[in-house]
Amino acid sequence: MIKPISSLMTFFYKFIFSSLWIAGFGMGTVSLWLGKMRDKFGNQPPANDQWLFLVMWITGSLFIYWGCVRLKRVRLDDKTLYISNYLEEIRVPLENVASVSENRWINIHP
Repeated sequence: MIKPISSLMTFFYKFIFSSLWIAGFGMGTVSLWLGKMRDKFGNQPPANDQWLFLVMWITGSLFIYWGCVRLKRVRLDDKTLYISNYLEEIRVPLENVASVSENRWINIHP
């Protein structure tokens, strides 16, 4: 019997959260650069805000990629470890596995 090891939230973080965050923050950054964002008085934000948002979007996107997009679904049976990126799955015999660990910097236990 194959037992899942990875979190049930793996699919959500890998595909849904990462896509929504990167696209949403990106659209906000692009609209800021195109001058579509205004304050309640109709003024555009300072030019420094454009650069700040661009840097935050790039930095955040890299972090999201590192922490979410690279996640794998992992399952286990008596003799094999199954590792999948949802498109391809590899099977690793347990006799070839030296250790398995999770990212301790993320508190969600992906």
